[in-house]
Order: sequence, then structure tokens, then C-alpha cells
Amino acid sequence: MKLLTRIAAPVLCVGLLAVGGGAFAVPVVSDPLVTLSSGAAPIAVVAGTNGEFYSLNSGPDSVTHYNATGAQIGASAALLPSGSLSSAMVNDQYGSLYVANPGTHSVSKVKTSDNTIKPFVLPAADVPQFLALDSTRNLYVTKKNDEIARITPADVVTLSFAKLPTGSGPEGVVADAKGNIYTANYGNDTVSKVTPAGVVSTYSVFGTGVGPYAVAINSKGMLFVANYKSANVVELDTSLPDGTAPVTVFPLPTGSGPTALTVDEFDNVFVALRGTKAVSVIVPGESTPRTVTTFASTKPASLAISSDGKLLVSSQTTDTISSINLETRVTTSTLGPFTAGVPISASISTTGVDSMSFSSGLLPAWLKLDPATGKLTGTPPAAGSFSFTVQALSVIGRSAAATISFDVAAAPSTATPTPTPTPTGGTGTGGGTGTGAGTGAGSGSGSGGNGSSTGTLAHTGVDGSATLGLAGGAAFLALLGSGAMLLRRRRSA
Repeated sequence: MKLLTRIAAPVLCVGLLAVGGGAFAVPVVSDPLVTLSSGAAPIAVVAGTNGEFYSLNSGPDSVTHYNATGAQIGASAALLPSGSLSSAMVNDQYGSLYVANPGTHSVSKVKTSDNTIKPFVLPAADVPQFLALDSTRNLYVTKKNDEIARITPADVVTLSFAKLPTGSGPEGVVADAKGNIYTANYGNDTVSKVTPAGVVSTYSVFGTGVGPYAVAINSKGMLFVANYKSANVVELDTSLPDGTAPVTVFPLPTGSGPTALTVDEFDNVFVALRGTKAVSVIVPGESTPRTVTTFASTKPASLAISSDGKLLVSSQTTDTISSINLETRVTTSTLGPFTAGVPISASISTTGVDSMSFSSGLLPAWLKLDPATGKLTGTPPAAGSFSFTVQALSVIGRSAAATISFDVAAAPSTATPTPTPTPTGGTGTGGGTGTGAGTGAGSGSGSGGNGSSTGTLAHTGVDGSATLGLAGGAAFLALLGSGAMLLRRRRSA
């Protein structure tokens, strides 16, 4: 079997979206985190300490060391033998990297402190493929001649530690906690088991044309096998005897071509999908893989999880290493400001992968947190300063408790309006004539002599009944004047 890539066996801003009644976090993806020189073809990436990582570059036959931000550490790379055509790399976490070199029929041991290299030269018929370390730092090497070699921490080499059935074509290899190793056999669609004593058995037989390619094992001893041809991942229980049927078959998109697996501390299994330029995750207890991210042009070759919680993805085709931040973290620290008496609506932002749920400490009595969406609602009754703690839980882990604080301002005071006075009418004066006039609603009265007159003011002008009162007063005066003249005549007579 010959693929365009050879894969190592181990393997900017975020928003919170409310979709279908739940909250979904979009992971922080740096694509790329590192851009290597053209033709570098980084075929494998492995994690170091403090977020650092190493890139195996099959083009220039070198190993490059980077810090967590993607800056190169050291002025030069570790140079492997020319023509190595390196295919896989592992880190023993004790200061040594091991590299499989099919082109030179060798395995290189790279001292990370000074880049010095110790070669283990194999016979010409031995073409190393993939590597795995067990818990005691024994290195296992799958070879094209259907054998497995072993190199101890003391550098003792056993060329034919185990012999697999002819035609097995072993690719990926992994060790369990008991020291057993398992190989994905692309040539005959099987999985082999090798005990610490080198005893070989056929652990599982798949259908024809499946193409087992990569393997990984979780903390519970569940073995995962990525099948390149059939585009799926098979889960096997290593506590069961040989020949036991798979526990679960996880379907992947047609043509996705899974080429690498890695497992995190929560037993999530990440899958590199070269054919669809994506990374998926198999979450414990779920039967369908979730898509973590899809790249624009990056075709994943290998995966590794850094010590600071990032999923590292190498790509030969783009000469890059990308990173996906897997950390579940609450990024909101403050809210508001809010105003007393005014309803609030706010959301909690996070980083992480896929769906989120939320839990909190003691909230103010008037404040509610929707655990599915992270939405906060309520109406603060009074001014004050408040805080509470909250945690976010994603499909791949729980965040640390975060404290969120906010202030509520007093409601603005409202001035009491001054009432508009009611206008009043004028009061008529004069001896015998009453007058009254005004603007607006009101009343007026006038009196003269023994007569009186009262009228209601209209909006403008003089009231009509006041006019009648004036006319009546004039008639009365005229009558009085006539009486006086008549009395005068009688006296003159």
C-alpha cells in the first residue's frame, strides 16, 4: 500500500452561537500556526513540554522545534541522513525523539537538547513504517516485511521481535497499558495483537477492502482503528478475547480517508480526514463523530495534542502546521452596565468545541441563567454591584470556574410636572353697568345701582347675556329719568 503521506501513529476569536435551543462554541483555529519553507512537507508533529512541539519534515529530512506560539526554537533544525524520506516520529518525553526513515532503512534517535542523532541501521529488506512506545519506553517499529522490531531504552535492537502473517502490511501501531501492542494491517484488513513476549495473534478480522491504517487506545483500553478505504473508525474492547466483534463502528463521510488518530485526557478520539480536509472527534458515549473544523486547503497528515491543550495538525500539501484550541474556557468577565428596573438580556462567551452547557454558583434572586444557551435574563430591582461564578461544559471538557461581575445603576429620577393654572374671567365695575370679558373658560359678573348682571365668558369677546344685562340697565335708567321729569312737571303745575 502506498499513500501520498506517511502518518505518525500517535497522533481567532471565538463566538458563542445559539442554535436549535443550545449554545455552540466555534473553536479557535490558527490555520496556519506555522508555515514552513516550500517543499518541507511536514509529515508528522509531536508534542513537547510547555506547549512546545516538533515537526518532522520529510522534504529536507529534518526535525524543527517550535514554542507554543509557533516560533522556532534554536537557529537550526536537527538534520537526518539525506534521502531518509521519514515517515513517523514519537517523543519519549525523556529528551529523545525517534524517527522512522524508510529511505535509508533506519531509525534515528534525536537528542532534543542539542540535536545530536544516533542512527539504528536496519537490513536492506527492513523498511520502517510506523512507531510506538510502551509505558516502559520500549520502541516498536512496524516494517514492510511484516515484522516488528523492538529497540529498548538501553538501545538494544531486536530486529524481528514479532513476525506477522505474510501479506499483513502493518501500518499504525500502538501499545496498551499491559505492554501488548496492536497493529493496523492494511494489507490483509486485520488487526494483530503482540504480547510483551512477542507472541502474535489475529485480534480482529475486518471485511475485504477496509484498509486499516491508524490505531489509538484510550485510558479504558478501548482500541480505535481508522479504516482508510471504508471511511470509518472501529472500536474494539481489548479486555475481550481475540475474534470479538467490534463494539462500535463510527461512520465517516465517503472519501474522507482517515489517516491519523489521537486521544485526549477525556478519552475523546480525534480523527484526521485527509480526503475532506477536516478533523472530527468521537466523543465517549456517542455513536456519530462530530466535525471539529474543516480547513480551506489543509489536508491533515498527522495529529498531536500539545501540553497546553491545542490539537496540532500537520499538512504535507500546504507545508504548514495548524492548531485548534481545545480548551473549554469562559471568556466573559464583565457584563453591563445595567439600570435598575430595566430588563436585561446578556450571553456568556466561551471557547471550546461544539455544544456547550452552563452551570453557575449562587445568582441574584432576580437573575436567571439558561443552562443550555448561556443566556442571562432578569430585571434588577435596585442599584448595586454583583458577581457570580459560572462553568462551561463542552463535549470535550469542563472549564475552570470563572467569576463574572456587573454593576446596576440607579434608575434616573423623573421631575414632577407643574400643573397648568386654570384661567379666570374679569370682574365688571361701574355704577349701573356690569361688564365682564376674558380669554379662556371662566365667568364674569357686574353690578350697578340696584341692578345686577351675571354672564359666563366665552373663549374670546364679550358674553351675549352681559349685553342683555347692559341693555336692561340702560332701560331702567331711562325709565328712572322719565319718572323724574314727570315729577318735575307736576310740581311746576
